[in-house]
Amino acid sequence: MGGDVRFGFALPKLDKKLTLFLDFGIEDIRNNHPRALNNIFAPIVKRTFQTGDLKWIGVDLVKDTRNHQIYPNSGYKVLLSTKTAPSGINDEFSFFKTELGGSWYTALIGYDSLVLGVQGKGGFVHAETDRKVIPYKELFHMGGQTTVRGFVWGSIGPAWATGDPLGGRKFLQFNSELIFPLVNDYSIKGHVFYDSGAGWDTPKNDLGGNTQYLRRDKFHLRHSVGLGLNLMNPMPAKIDWGFKLDRKKKDGESAHEFHLTMNYAW
Repeated sequence: MGGDVRFGFALPKLDKKLTLFLDFGIEDIRNNHPRALNNIFAPIVKRTFQTGDLKWIGVDLVKDTRNHQIYPNSGYKVLLSTKTAPSGINDEFSFFKTELGGSWYTALIGYDSLVLGVQGKGGFVHAETDRKVIPYKELFHMGGQTTVRGFVWGSIGPAWATGDPLGGRKFLQFNSELIFPLVNDYSIKGHVFYDSGAGWDTPKNDLGGNTQYLRRDKFHLRHSVGLGLNLMNPMPAKIDWGFKLDRKKKDGESAHEFHLTMNYAW
């Protein structure tokens, strides 16, 4: 249970396209205290079922020159995002998180016949003190519709021996798309894409010293390609079908993944 308040401020004296956002949030995280079947499972249960009160502050600085929120064909967006849970007002949790990302669009053929979109992002999160914990959801879980398509959520980056994702303290990703209309009213567009990304360096202080069961904690860039549809009716939706370029058959990875989410531009 929780809530947050978000304020936005235009900064025309600095730049007409620059906006500052401030966030203030509080969360009360509770569960039924599940127990692990044995000591091997204990760290992942402890990591994914954290409890406590979380109070945080966020500051975002955004410059957006794109000419459309869903189907841009020109312009760029740059975002610097920070979020912190100060140790002085949090008993269990404490972290500082920052992300830097940018996207860019340009028409390659005509005004809207073929549009190239590219995006790059990176970030890190760390605890302010060794005695405090980074919330599981504030770690970076790479894989899925919003990061690297063709992979399931959390499958790129640190994991326990059971295969459960642990989340990383650092991430890097790159996305590119070629977008083209399929009907005259632009209500359906197609796209082909290439994605890559990595998540690495999970916190070790809550693993109970059992790091021999830790997997995929080092930087390792994964790659995928695919195709999909952008829909406007009856509601904005984006459908993607991604294929791994570096599939690991020995780990039981599937060759492809299907994704469905809201239609939006990077």
